[in-house]
Amino acid sequence: MHTPRNLRYTAGHLWLRPVGRNDIYVGITDFAQKELGRIDSLDIHSEGTEEMMGESFGVIYGSNKSFELIAPLAGRILMLNPDAEKTPVVLNSDPYHHWVVLMSIEEKHLQRVKYLSAEEYQNMISVSNN
Repeated sequence: MHTPRNLRYTAGHLWLRPVGRNDIYVGITDFAQKELGRIDSLDIHSEGTEEMMGESFGVIYGSNKSFELIAPLAGRILMLNPDAEKTPVVLNSDPYHHWVVLMSIEEKHLQRVKYLSAEEYQNMISVSNN
């Protein structure tokens, strides 16, 4: 399973890619999209919504199951991915290219939270598959 080394991961199967000082792309991992099956729809909070770390900011519905999106940090949703909104199945084709939301955060939050490296995430999902 492909897990890019330049990203950070959460135990909730999200990836994070910082952009500049205060913005971060959030997407689902390859493991998550495979568990979901064909992604049919997204129900994500609207742009401008303030999110609290650890709380749900939406749901992705797939043919196998649904997946609750848990905010990896506190911040405001700047943008929903228009491609994923219009055609959610793009998340299946390349989950590391097609992000779900762009969030604005305080830089200090990104430094305080411990995210998983690619290796740590791979170890976590291999243990859960056994």
